[in-house]
Amino acid sequence: MNDRVLFIRHHCSRSEQRLMRALRVLGQQHSDAASLSNERLEISMAERCSLLLMIRRAYADKPEFELLGPNSPCVSRDELRLLATLRHFGMEHDAAQADDSTAPLMQRLFRENGRTVQRAGFALRSRPDVGRM
Repeated sequence: MNDRVLFIRHHCSRSEQRLMRALRVLGQQHSDAASLSNERLEISMAERCSLLLMIRRAYADKPEFELLGPNSPCVSRDELRLLATLRHFGMEHDAAQADDSTAPLMQRLFRENGRTVQRAGFALRSRPDVGRM
């Protein structure tokens, strides 16, 4: 981590830690959607593939994107921003009616995965100070 150390237990609920561990598994170099079989997530294979695509696009769009190892006791600012973004898009009330066909790919992925995370019961908290960390 390139900034001061942030311990995940101080910045993320247990639910968020479980989701972060799953996202980190997907961030591993040779992972695929089936890699999440041990994470006991209540999401479909198509939803797992969408999460994988979101993580891969994040790395492609921002090579310095910092996703730590699945068992790291720390959390990066990029990971906290990712949780905040998923929460934002998952909370959109008109998201179900939105026409995503012309939206940029990452926006569509955030919206789709934000809904998935919310539907799967992951309680993501507000992080208004993530940008200032």
